[in-house]
Amino acid sequence: TPAPIDPKGWSSMPGSTFAVRGSSYVTDSVKVASAPSLFRLLAVDIVRATSQLPQNSVCLHPEERVQRALAREASGEEGEAVPFVFVVNLCMPSGNSTSSGNGSNGSAIAGSRSGSDNLSRSASIDSANTASSESNVGGGGYPHLVAYYAIDDLSLIDGSNTTPEAALLHKFIFGEDDQFRHSTFKLLPRIAEGNAVVKRAVGSKPAIMGRKLKQTYVRSGRFMEVIIDVGSSSVATKIVKLSLSYAKTLMVDMAFVLEGKDGDVLPERIIGSVRLKNVDFKNT
Repeated sequence: TPAPIDPKGWSSMPGSTFAVRGSSYVTDSVKVASAPSLFRLLAVDIVRATSQLPQNSVCLHPEERVQRALAREASGEEGEAVPFVFVVNLCMPSGNSTSSGNGSNGSAIAGSRSGSDNLSRSASIDSANTASSESNVGGGGYPHLVAYYAIDDLSLIDGSNTTPEAALLHKFIFGEDDQFRHSTFKLLPRIAEGNAVVKRAVGSKPAIMGRKLKQTYVRSGRFMEVIIDVGSSSVATKIVKLSLSYAKTLMVDMAFVLEGKDGDVLPERIIGSVRLKNVDFKNT
């Protein structure tokens, strides 16, 4: 609660379908199939703010799913609150700004939903406008594509688990070094089906997002939100605009992983994945 976008438009993918650095990558550069995802995909949202959210965070908004679940839990209601939630928030470029930045003014989200007059679950990213306007990717608002993952096993992040992936996760989530986070969080992209031009533009090369895009973080004892400002890169903005214009014909896979740079934290293992299938961003 609230309902995500149409479940037919999103799913998780088996970890084994993604290649990650193997245990001896430092010496042989060999990649292997990932073990199963560490986290469980809960939901995928597309929302749009009429103005920049404080810290660009969806998780801090009182009417979005994390705060609503925590409020239900605090009131003693049975709800969907899980021990810890990991959230990837892709802030799309908007028509109001070339970068969604770190705006602290305004927190209204456009549209309406039962019980609220300031939120919209509908995706109002207009792919037709995107294709024709150089500056308007978000149709004049601040659109967010948000993937939520449940961490059901707290030993993966609390330091009690000694596996390579758990050691990285503990430092990434609870450490104080944003530069470490910037240089570690990696996207594994691929266009599984779709236009050849989009496939070439997106590619399948792993990317450390914090080296290319503005990346910020919101953390609490119950969740961590990685906020990626797609509009902070002119190259990324152009790729997003191209992809949105073909979105209804694309099958897009993304996996997230923390990069292992030495043998102590290898092999890598994906945090989670998401497949977006023929999503109509305009009418979802």
